[in-house]
Formats: sequence, C-alpha cells, structure tokens
Amino acid sequence: MVEARDRRRIVMRIDTATVADAGTLAELNEHVHRLHLQHAPAFFSEPTREAAAAAFGVLLARDDTRAFIASVDDDAVGYVLVVTYERPASAFSPARRTLYIDQIAVAPGARRRGVGRELVGAALGWARAASINDIEVDTWAFNTAAQAFFTSFGFRAKTGRLWVKLQD
Repeated sequence: MVEARDRRRIVMRIDTATVADAGTLAELNEHVHRLHLQHAPAFFSEPTREAAAAAFGVLLARDDTRAFIASVDDDAVGYVLVVTYERPASAFSPARRTLYIDQIAVAPGARRRGVGRELVGAALGWARAASINDIEVDTWAFNTAAQAFFTSFGFRAKTGRLWVKLQD
C-alpha cells in the first residue's frame, strides 16, 4: 500500500489488486472502454459488466499480470493493469524483459487530481523493484490526452504502427 497526496490535498491509497477486485476493475473500465468503442468501433466489442469482470479475473490470476487500484475514502477511483513480457535472445535481438502498461482508467470525477500519476508511479516502482528497466505503453491515435499524459513521464515514440482495411 502506498499513500499519496496530490495538488488538491486528496489522500489516496494504492493497493495491489487481487482476483477479488475483478468486478471493481470492470466497473472502472467502463468509461474508457466507451471512449474506445466511440472512436474505434471496429476494434472493440461491448462486454457486459459480468463478462468484463470475468475477463479481468482471468488476467489477475496470471503470474505475468498485476494491477494497482487507487482508492480515495475507500472508494476505488482508478487502476492500472500491467503485463510482464520476457523475450529470449535471438540471432536478431538481445533478451528483453519488458513491463507493458496494458490499461489505465481513472473515474471521471477523480481526474486531474493526480490519480493516474500515482498509478503509473506505482507500476514504475514495481518495475524498478523487479529489475525491469524497459516500460512500454501504446495509445490509440485519437487519444491525444493519453499521449500527453505518458509523454509527461518521459515516454517517447519507439515505433509507428499503420493499418489499412481493404474490404469488409
């Protein structure tokens, strides 16, 4: 558990999520998932909260996945979900161990109060403790707010991913 204060003097607690928190993550994920559905409907489906909770339960049970939950006054207000990837050395590249920030969501009423910053800080702190130096995240092209947020941590572009749809 980590406690943090942001610019508005709110006190939040950051805890490591367990499988029992799957429903909370599903609930917190809804507004972010709606944003993705709105801007990229061909790439996302609309799960029920129960289906999303089940999917989060599967993710949280994996050894390579962990999540951190931010709470204010015992109310969950955000989470970050990270996955560790191990890539063995090959003829073309060295071995790599990477922490991938797969998802982050902050409840609309808790935004701009340091919650996302503390969540990413918790993930980066965990990576340091696990001796993982390579951290990656991707964002959708439409999500300029997320791009600015991650840039503020020092993230910078590594690759560009392009796509084309030939036919339906």
